[in-house]
Amino acid sequence: MLETLISHFETLHPAFFILGLALLPLGPVPVSPLWLLAGMRFGPAVGIAMSFGCLLLNFSLAYLLSAKLFRQQLERILRNRKSKIPKIPQEDELKFTFLIRLVPGNPLCVQNYLLGIMRVRPVLYFGVGIPIQLMYATGFIVFGKALFEGQLGTILFATLLLVVILIGGKLAGKYYLASKEGKRMAESVELND
Repeated sequence: MLETLISHFETLHPAFFILGLALLPLGPVPVSPLWLLAGMRFGPAVGIAMSFGCLLLNFSLAYLLSAKLFRQQLERILRNRKSKIPKIPQEDELKFTFLIRLVPGNPLCVQNYLLGIMRVRPVLYFGVGIPIQLMYATGFIVFGKALFEGQLGTILFATLLLVVILIGGKLAGKYYLASKEGKRMAESVELND
């Protein structure tokens, strides 16, 4: 069964995979299995380049949807409840964006929509988000290729890379939020009038 699935995947036109990699993570589809498949099918160089382009498209569509369409709907709902969308002070946008993007556990669509709804400046949305997601993508793509080819040394390297990224992100977020600066930033987010 697995061999049949892999043979069908290998004959799939790359355009369909690219569309899937760009569009599926707009919904609740985790992107990491797609990166594993990109590594298996295309290898690290093409997989990473492809992921870069797909991330740009995914981020662009998610920002347009969330900053315009979703935000208007959410504002209407919150207005009826005498509340509003939190506002991040401009001096804290970089740190907030970095934390949302770096700390593991949040699906890509949640990260994109949260930052878009809060209207984080696009230069930060893309400038922080793309490099961090490419860091994750690289680990999964290298792991996928090594797994497919049975390269034990590369599998161990990619696993360690992913573990370092995940633990490092979690610890960075935890220690920053516990710091005085992190607490000040959390308190500075304006919730209501």
